[in-house]
Amino acid sequence: MFLRRAVIAAGGSAVALFAAVSVGKSGDDLVSLWPHVHPGRWDRNWDYREPMSLINLNDLKGCTEKDREDKLTKCDAKVSRHIYLIRHGQYNDADCESERTLTGKGREQADLTGQRLATLANEGINFNGIVYSSLTRSTETADIISRRLPGIKMCSSNLLHEGAPTRPVPPESRWRPDLDMAHALKLRSGSTSTVRIQSKPKTVMRL
Repeated sequence: MFLRRAVIAAGGSAVALFAAVSVGKSGDDLVSLWPHVHPGRWDRNWDYREPMSLINLNDLKGCTEKDREDKLTKCDAKVSRHIYLIRHGQYNDADCESERTLTGKGREQADLTGQRLATLANEGINFNGIVYSSLTRSTETADIISRRLPGIKMCSSNLLHEGAPTRPVPPESRWRPDLDMAHALKLRSGSTSTVRIQSKPKTVMRL
């Protein structure tokens, strides 16, 4: 039986774990701090869902070619997870974060999105949760959508605030860290200073 599960992520841009290193840095200096990514060839089995990754290789010893193919066919992955990425609705561009609420159009956009997701749910897609940014506009968007999906689990995350956590892959020659996102890293625990983060950029990237 083909099982489909879906998680909805509603929020801003990428997770901003590395933005604090931009404090007091010029654009070129900031780029030099970003860990380099050395992409190789695309690994189509990156999630280890190929049959050869799911079977005990000892079971293939001594098998004929036909038996081998039969065993691998039975180990074909049948479970999938669908993640729907949803941008927040249109919002008021205010100076204070708490005042960046959705406009009338933004609320309409969120409701239409909720209606579409509800239609998909009625067609057999089992949504099991909404993960959304704690930003005002994202929280409001997720709340409106959830009204169309009664009983769905809701989870707010500070990690979905806007920011650029790493270099793009494949490399983009015009890419520069966004200095406007320098404040995006929120050190909620208060146990790590900006100075320590500036001295350990690679450690921050592994959080």
